[in-house]
Amino acid sequence: MLRRREMVRYWLLGEEDIRRINARRKEHNRLGFAIQLCVLRYPGWPLRPDDMPPANLLKFVAEQLGADATEIGEYAARDETRREHLQVLCKEYRFGQYGPAHSPLLRKYLETEALSTDSAFTLIESAMEWLRQRGVILPALGTLESVVRSVRSKVERDVYWRLFSGLEESHKTELNKLLEWGPLRGSVLGWLRRVPRSCSASGILDLMQRLNWVRGSGVPRELTAGIATNRIDQLAARGGRHSVAHFRRFPPEKRYAILAAFLLYVAEELTDRSMDFHRRLIGRMFREAEKKQWTGFVQQGLQVNQKLHNYSRLTAVITQAHKEGCSLESAIEKEFAWDALEMDGQEAGRLARPLDGSTLQSFRTQFPQFRQYTPKFLETFQFEAIPAQKPLLKALDALRQMNREERTVVPSDAPRSFVKRNWAPFVFVDSGIDRCYYELCVLSELSLGLKSGDIWVQGSRRYRKFDSYLIESSVWAQRKEKLLGTIRTISGLRNVSQ
Repeated sequence: MLRRREMVRYWLLGEEDIRRINARRKEHNRLGFAIQLCVLRYPGWPLRPDDMPPANLLKFVAEQLGADATEIGEYAARDETRREHLQVLCKEYRFGQYGPAHSPLLRKYLETEALSTDSAFTLIESAMEWLRQRGVILPALGTLESVVRSVRSKVERDVYWRLFSGLEESHKTELNKLLEWGPLRGSVLGWLRRVPRSCSASGILDLMQRLNWVRGSGVPRELTAGIATNRIDQLAARGGRHSVAHFRRFPPEKRYAILAAFLLYVAEELTDRSMDFHRRLIGRMFREAEKKQWTGFVQQGLQVNQKLHNYSRLTAVITQAHKEGCSLESAIEKEFAWDALEMDGQEAGRLARPLDGSTLQSFRTQFPQFRQYTPKFLETFQFEAIPAQKPLLKALDALRQMNREERTVVPSDAPRSFVKRNWAPFVFVDSGIDRCYYELCVLSELSLGLKSGDIWVQGSRRYRKFDSYLIESSVWAQRKEKLLGTIRTISGLRNVSQ
């Protein structure tokens, strides 16, 4: 059943429609004529003898005409009137039957649509909409299925050939290696499919090892230019499930096309997963520090509570002595032994935490874990950012240079403006810049930037530049008029409601 918006789009009657409908003499003929007009517009074929229109259509049209919906029964009883009205509608509105002249135009349109989707259902819906827009009465569903089937086969062959023809012999040689014995058990293809799921430093190193192999194949990203992402994803999905034996039986153009699409998809997936793992490790560092701090509070809770009780007793004694004008020393000696009081104060000092205490204090113990992968991580991935994050990008460059030169001291001119207030006491020390906290601060800010979208990664899909999600200007110009037409239709709905 159509929603209200679609009902307005297809079944809202204009002034010219009302004029032609009112030319019918009787109410049931006016209602039947309007119903016939609406069903020709959507779904696109006329009512057959003894067919009753959908209840929502009947109600919607009757409301517009101010007619009694029950009158449709009398109209349906006379097939001759229905056929006469169909002829009039086809003449006045120029509805035509689907024929040989429409087939090549429809195929050409569907070939363009099929570049973005392989769904037969979606393509059939697109074909129906294309025919409706041109006032063509829809043919039998079997006819459309046949057209879509042949279009899908042709487009699939075309996509295979476009990808195949864009590959050089060196690329094909590298793609053949996917079907050879891999670093571990099985083929290289199987090795690439087994993406590590363990979120750890070794897991990130494993991901980058696979990514560097994929990049080393040299398959250019430009290979997919002009082919919709959905189509490439569909080919990549095939590469993820076909066995090596299947690939060896495929024709060369099909085999290389699927393998190339698979590699390009895997490169993005490995990049995204590496970023995910890095963000999770940073988050784990913060959670573990908070947990450690809270565990310490819980374990020392009994001792801290005892000290608070002693402090409460001491303040009560001092206050009472002050009120009575007695000697404070004598009053305290009656309640506490001086040796015990001194030991109690020393223990309280040991239990106390700095007033500006932070969970960042324990981060130094986590640094070796990050050093296992961060040098290679920074070399493998290139980051871009909004202008406000440029200091952080320069800090990443500084760390790369330090790693290459195997330097442990952070240069005094290293970027500092990205360091937030809570990090500053740990990063900036008397001796200069603390390397451990400086690098951890950079990695933490990088994680936050990836999450917010202020920083993006070259070769990523989930962590790409925000503008890439927007419609291109040329495409928007083409869609603008269609969108404005929809807005006008919605405005028409409001007028009907009023």
